[in-house]
Amino acid sequence: MKFDAALLLLFFIPLLSFSQEYIYPGESKTITAETDTLYVISIEQMREAVIAKKKNKTLRELNDTYQEKICTLEAKTAELDSLVAIHEKDAIYYRKQWRAAEEDLSKAAREARRQHRLKIFAGIGGAAAGVIIGLLF
Repeated sequence: MKFDAALLLLFFIPLLSFSQEYIYPGESKTITAETDTLYVISIEQMREAVIAKKKNKTLRELNDTYQEKICTLEAKTAELDSLVAIHEKDAIYYRKQWRAAEEDLSKAAREARRQHRLKIFAGIGGAAAGVIIGLLF
């Protein structure tokens, strides 16, 4: 059984190996029926293909770089969005605190004015009572 597998493998190895042959200008070549595909291109087309391959490689590298930058920017954007949400919550909290403090300040100012008026009325009443007691006794 092992021998049959080795023989089968030896039979398929030549079929699996592909070769590439070049035919230069002025040469001729007879192609057999075994040949599967024939590509005929000029030297200028070959140069264009090489240039296109180099350009494609450069563009792929650029694409990879841009994809990395996109991932980095998406991560930064997500981080900044979370910070914005936190700051918005903080801003709402501090605005409420500011309004409460302003209300407390206005209440304290009204109470201070009331206390000032009471102090003046008490002073006037005390002076009047002193004058009346002084005149009577």
